[in-house]
Amino acid sequence: MAGVVRVFPKLAELDFGGCKLLNLSALQMMERAGSMRILKKISLDGCGPKITDGELSLLGRRCSGLEDLDLKGNSQLSSHGVSCLLDQLPGLVRLSVSPTMEAEALTLLSKHASKMRSLELSGNIALTDGALIHIAHCKGLEALELSGVTRLTDASVANLIPNLPNLKRFLIGHTKPTKVGDETVQALAENCPNIEELDLTNASRVTSTAFENLSSKCHQLKVVRLRGVSNLTNAAIEPLFLNCVELSVLDVRFLHLISLSGLTVADNYDRIQATGLRSLILKYSQLNVNTQMMIQAKCPQCGIQVDPFVPEGTH
Repeated sequence: MAGVVRVFPKLAELDFGGCKLLNLSALQMMERAGSMRILKKISLDGCGPKITDGELSLLGRRCSGLEDLDLKGNSQLSSHGVSCLLDQLPGLVRLSVSPTMEAEALTLLSKHASKMRSLELSGNIALTDGALIHIAHCKGLEALELSGVTRLTDASVANLIPNLPNLKRFLIGHTKPTKVGDETVQALAENCPNIEELDLTNASRVTSTAFENLSSKCHQLKVVRLRGVSNLTNAAIEPLFLNCVELSVLDVRFLHLISLSGLTVADNYDRIQATGLRSLILKYSQLNVNTQMMIQAKCPQCGIQVDPFVPEGTH
């Protein structure tokens, strides 16, 4: 650390991701060298148990100009410690915190509401519907990640979405079925026309009709992850190929009602090629061997992952 400070005394960005030995004394060394006051971006992602509220307190006192802060994967942080830090960083634009964020810390988001552009709260299992009230103040948000926040209801997320018209990235998937459903999807369709990346993994309550409405209106979509959204049919997926000319990743694993051989758009596969698709994940969907071979032959630029259909309950 001492060598870094001597060689690069005017660092504006530091990424300590995964540095398990980083602790308060290392940050104090930076403080003595006077190199903390100019920091704009710092990542402490996965630094582990040595990153505690003491380190946050030092960051708050000496890095008041921080705009981008990543605190993911530091389980020793308390929600109160995060709250105190946020109170000292008036220029914060991007924040990532897990798994310790609670509603207490989010109350301070209103202080950053006009500037906040990216908020990643994935894995914060303590967050409930009440926390979304505070996120709603950040009307300029372009990216919101709530993956693995399992206690949120469909109605509360749907009520949040109209407050975030600039949203371009919205991740709310999980490894298990979520409570997200049609209300959230309809809110996205009506309020977020510029959304580019959407992860609804295991939002098994979403119906084909609701998603068809979204895919017909949100033409800027580039990355769409729908693994386990098992109610979707061809009618819901087809508008993505018709309208989303920059679509590059489509994950429809375990969508047993999807069969691209039944799509009716532009000779099916030529339309897929026209989108510029680079990754099409079709594992365990209803595709026969001939269909798979035709897709791969007509879309050589696309990395296609296919596996035979596996009946429900065997994966």
